[in-house]
Amino acid sequence: MKVFENIDKYDLFPTYQLSEEEDEKFAADLKQIVTDLIPIRHLGRKTRQYFSSHLCLDHNIAEHKALHTKYTSGGQSCPEYQPKPGEYKWSSDMLQPALIAVLDDDKYSFGYIVNLLNFDLADRRGPNRWSWREISESMIEFSLKFDYDEIKAKVDSMTSYKEKRDYLNKINLACETFGKLNQDEYDELGRAFEYKLDKLIDAIEKEQEIWGEEKPKVTHPEVSISNNRKPPVRHVL
Repeated sequence: MKVFENIDKYDLFPTYQLSEEEDEKFAADLKQIVTDLIPIRHLGRKTRQYFSSHLCLDHNIAEHKALHTKYTSGGQSCPEYQPKPGEYKWSSDMLQPALIAVLDDDKYSFGYIVNLLNFDLADRRGPNRWSWREISESMIEFSLKFDYDEIKAKVDSMTSYKEKRDYLNKINLACETFGKLNQDEYDELGRAFEYKLDKLIDAIEKEQEIWGEEKPKVTHPEVSISNNRKPPVRHVL
């Protein structure tokens, strides 16, 4: 997960003039938002609730004014909008693009919130000023199930070749049988994961050679191509 590193490197457009204190507060808020989202990022409904209550100030202000106009007679001034508990008070035009930018390397696993942010921006600005492509639920599920950084960290924590081999075989089998990505989604997401997994397998086999243990043969099973996916990477045996 690279989002926290991206926050440290993120710089606002010159349009937004923040003091040093405000800039530090903005970065801290970005980190807190991501921290809040990590445990719910696989839950579409909870992510949507968080978005509505925390991350769309401009939309909520506009809705507040629209409701006032609808249900009051002319001439009455609109009372000031009172932010919801926990709602961030940064302009949505500043906060939402910043979140999309820092989440870019992890956009698939944070797909639910990225979709909501993009939809709200496009709704306010218009499709000609904010273009985006929705991340499918299948891609979100795949990226959460097959998080390479987490897999790599777990492999690195293991001490024996057999333990690593058995774990990677389990991951490989799960990847083979996932079967929910269409061809375009596989080309965009699945192929890259399988390439990295293949490189990890190569590294584990190299370690095994260095250890001097008897090297098992690596098989390349024949796997039929479904309507959705390409053949998976090899097994380690």
